[in-house]
Parts: sequence; structure tokens; C-alpha cells
Amino acid sequence: MTVSADPDPTVVAVVLAGGTGSRLYPASRSDRPKQFLPLPGEPSLLERTVSRARTVADRVVVLTRESYAAGVRERVPDATVLVEPAGRDTGPALLYATHRIARACAAAVAAALPSDHLVAEGLAPAIRRGVAVDPATRRLVTF
Repeated sequence: MTVSADPDPTVVAVVLAGGTGSRLYPASRSDRPKQFLPLPGEPSLLERTVSRARTVADRVVVLTRESYAAGVRERVPDATVLVEPAGRDTGPALLYATHRIARACAAAVAAALPSDHLVAEGLAPAIRRGVAVDPATRRLVTF
């Protein structure tokens, strides 16, 4: 989401970490969501996503539910944790996060990154290209 047409916007990675991961039961349950699991190996999917986000973003915000906030802070203590007021799935979560980001930083581009995906090489250059397109066109860039 573009907030300003600044040619060098602040890039904020919004890491989505609120889902329960019910499709990976029994490994993932409400008390142990899939983003906290080290699949495959170490570190957790959340930690890997935040690490990837840091290669392209000026700031990293992890959006989660209240019951996961402490677990997020434990795994990525230097990321900003934003708690959803209510769980309403991905669209409303992103709207809430980008609204909060826009209030804090008028010249921002948000990059939404699900915390429970395993991503290979090549994402960072693609995000950089998308960020370059965004301020010039004021369009939504999706991958």
C-alpha cells in the first residue's frame, strides 16, 4: 500500500503471524502455531520470515493475535509487534496494519509477508523492484 509518492519511501515489512495453522494439525495447534515451528529445521518459520524481511525493509512489524504476542516477542525481540484488535483473516489484518503504519510514517510502502511460508531465493530482488514501481505509479504491486 502506498502512503506517499516519495521517490525513496520507507519500506515496512508487515509479517503476518496471527493464524493458528490448523491445517498442520497435530504438529500445529492453537497453543503452538505453525509460524513458531522450525519446519524444516531451525530457526522457526517466523524467524526466517523476519530475517528475509530485514534484507529489504527499513522496519519490520509483526502483526499477530494477543495470545501469540509474547511468543513473537520471544522469537524476534527487535521487531515491532502489533496486536490485531480482533481476528478477521488476512484482508482486514492488512488493512489494520497499513492504517497504523500510515499514521506513523506518511511516506511508507508496506510489504506483506506471511510468516508461515517457506520461501526460496529471489524474493528480496522482486520486492525491491516492486518498491521502485510503487511510488512512481501509486499502484498496488503483488507477487
